[in-house]
Amino acid sequence: MTQMARYDVGLVCLNGHGINSSAASSPEFNAKCCKKCGQPGVDACLKCSTKIRGSCHIPGVVSFASWDVPSFCHECGAAYPWTERRSAALVEAIGELEELSDAERQHLTASVPDVLSDTPKTQTATARFKKAIGKTGQIGGKLLTDILTKVATEAVVKSIGM
Repeated sequence: MTQMARYDVGLVCLNGHGINSSAASSPEFNAKCCKKCGQPGVDACLKCSTKIRGSCHIPGVVSFASWDVPSFCHECGAAYPWTERRSAALVEAIGELEELSDAERQHLTASVPDVLSDTPKTQTATARFKKAIGKTGQIGGKLLTDILTKVATEAVVKSIGM
């Protein structure tokens, strides 16, 4: 019988720091709390209880591939707590941008889901954020840029030039 590739279980803190990408097969590396921020770790979706996908193991193959902490549950599609927290941080930062009109802040806030995941509206959302970064000056632009580099998809980060 041929063994198939399988995913291990990922252990991630509530702020999105990966604690252990092989929580099931290497539990000796598990920790109750994150060493970076002190938040507790979870190994399953809080909405549907499906285990978080960790590293992919292929029998007979040694992998040195890095593990990207997922943003959304592969089973139910719900945002993980760290994705929700990142979204809230970005919305809060947008609220601080006094250089923008209320309408501009509302448009940016409405665009947050589209920079957190790849959607048909991601390019438009990216253009809005680029415009806002240019309009908000050094402090506001840096605030948006710093948060976007941590929360946005790789395509958005590259498109904005960060």
